[in-house]
Amino acid sequence: SGSAVTSTTLDAATNVASNVDINTGTLTVNGVLTTTAGGTVTVTNTGVAAINANIVSAGNVLFDSVGQIDLAANITTTDAASSITVNTSALRLMDDATTGDSVTRSLTTNNGLVKLETVTTETTDENILQVTAGLGNVTVDGAVGVNGGAVVRGVDVVSAGAVLFDSTVDL
Repeated sequence: SGSAVTSTTLDAATNVASNVDINTGTLTVNGVLTTTAGGTVTVTNTGVAAINANIVSAGNVLFDSVGQIDLAANITTTDAASSITVNTSALRLMDDATTGDSVTRSLTTNNGLVKLETVTTETTDENILQVTAGLGNVTVDGAVGVNGGAVVRGVDVVSAGAVLFDSTVDL
């Protein structure tokens, strides 16, 4: 951590056996980002974080800033009870980059919490958010598919201890 850089791009697969802490204006992940040995991923972004390749983290994944997250891949945590948290950023589900078709974007934990703020999509009535939390809870504090964002095609909660949508859901 430290002072933010203007832009960070990960073009190649990145494997780290510890924590990854990215503090940046914009972030582009084009190669799979993997942590092992309990390693976490923390992203502090003020601009767009374009997640174009999967993030596979042993520990928690945290987006702790205000920049939008454009999800064009999947995020998975592997250690028991590790979580995926998006504190205040909007999570926007991106269309298939090659065909423009609707796709399913997945957030998966090993019995850990999934906590999101708002959820929208690149194209109205396209893209599904699939959440698998095992025994972990799923909470969406903000609106799904509203507040100026495009309406998502669906939200599929495969498994969760409890599910809470704390605002408007527009599917």
